[in-house]
Amino acid sequence: MTERYVRQAYKNLLGGNTNSTNCDENLIAKNKNILLTKAANLINSVSSNTIEALANTNLSSTNANTEMTLSQGDGDSQTSNFRNALGDIGNKLTGIAVKVNSHNLIKHHSQEEALLKKKDIVIQPKQQISKQQQQVIQPAVVPQIIIQSATTIQESNNNSCSMIEIESSEEEDENDEDDCDESTDDNCIILEEEAKKKSPEEDWGLPSDVQDIDEPDIENTQLVAEYVKDIYYYLNHMERKFRISPNFLENKIVTSKMRSVLIDWLIQVHLKFHLLHETLYLCVQIIDAYLEAMDVSKMQLQLVGVTAMFVASKYEEMYVPAIEDFVYMTDNTYTKSEIRQMEISILKTLNFMFGKPLPLHFLRRFSKAGRADPKQHTLGKYFMELSLHDAEFSSMDPSYLAAASLCLSFKLLNGPTWNRQLEYYSTYTTSKLIPGMQKLAKLVLKSSDLDYKYRAATNKYGASKFMRISLLPELSGSFIKELAANGTF
Repeated sequence: MTERYVRQAYKNLLGGNTNSTNCDENLIAKNKNILLTKAANLINSVSSNTIEALANTNLSSTNANTEMTLSQGDGDSQTSNFRNALGDIGNKLTGIAVKVNSHNLIKHHSQEEALLKKKDIVIQPKQQISKQQQQVIQPAVVPQIIIQSATTIQESNNNSCSMIEIESSEEEDENDEDDCDESTDDNCIILEEEAKKKSPEEDWGLPSDVQDIDEPDIENTQLVAEYVKDIYYYLNHMERKFRISPNFLENKIVTSKMRSVLIDWLIQVHLKFHLLHETLYLCVQIIDAYLEAMDVSKMQLQLVGVTAMFVASKYEEMYVPAIEDFVYMTDNTYTKSEIRQMEISILKTLNFMFGKPLPLHFLRRFSKAGRADPKQHTLGKYFMELSLHDAEFSSMDPSYLAAASLCLSFKLLNGPTWNRQLEYYSTYTTSKLIPGMQKLAKLVLKSSDLDYKYRAATNKYGASKFMRISLLPELSGSFIKELAANGTF
């Protein structure tokens, strides 16, 4: 709004009368002092920022290299005692070609200087403009908005000049491209070598016998094929950073059996609420991290579990179950206030750090690298979810657990061998995975026993939704028994 009033002030002061038929020179001369007074008052109201912008403008250099042609009229109208406002407005826009009538510019420079001195603006003396200098100089850089010459200035009955904003012409755009091509400025130079896409071997050093599994997904923006390798490199770093100690329940009130009972109940709650798989894994990670940091009493253990599920739902789910639902699942053992207080305690203790990757993240990656079918992938998920009951697997890195589960699934279902490609993407060889596979084999045999108490995962994966994967005869065959007993296959 300030700039608008400044421009209006210049219009009233410095020459809105461009039409000779509507211009009364005697009336203008009579009201000259009145117009100057009004304009000075308006300029005084201009903010200091606008005045500083005017002060920093080199009026002499711009006016010496540019000229403005007023609308065609008789000689008396063109030699009016007022300078056109567009000259000063053009000075605010760097690199704009503006035509200025040299006669009015020289004749009335003294009036402009006297007016601007009120704001302590020093104006360099203007030189006489020759005919050669009156030619329009094309700027090096033409902005998107320019000021038209007087041929495009709209004339109204009140004899006021108006500034018209237009786009650059096609010729000016071509000149801009030529200037950019000839310029040595770094902004105008485009290195074609940087724009060329590098091969995966150059970016990541992929061996010749390893296929880039992300190359087919380069056009799918949701799979972020350009960044997926960086993402999993970061996840490998995070899983080591938030690693759980092997004996995190040592000298604690809560025992591994108490933890197993809690996890088995939470798997049923998770299935009842139809939550995502990620929510369950994150819930167990929150519980283990909190039990490692705090010595929780028996009466508070279920509260920790249900609150961890509540927090994990907020982190992973789109539609979070209401806190009343969690109170109902505990049979009103705990109140909403107690769950909120425990939530605060968990967040403070863990310092809001829930960035540890989940085994499911790595299983999906490795299944893609090994081209696992849905049955093999589901069996790997069953092994990982079955391991949630056992605190011994809490200290295992998620990537290691996922690799061992998938490798065991391939062995049981005659899947592909753990080849060079799987070794590259998982960073684990078959020999390194054998200890984890042996632990999983023992757990599978234990879960198949009818006396095994923690059967939530087994019953869950016995449904048709999960291909009845827990009922496969291979889970009680000779191969898995030999692996559990001797660690060989």
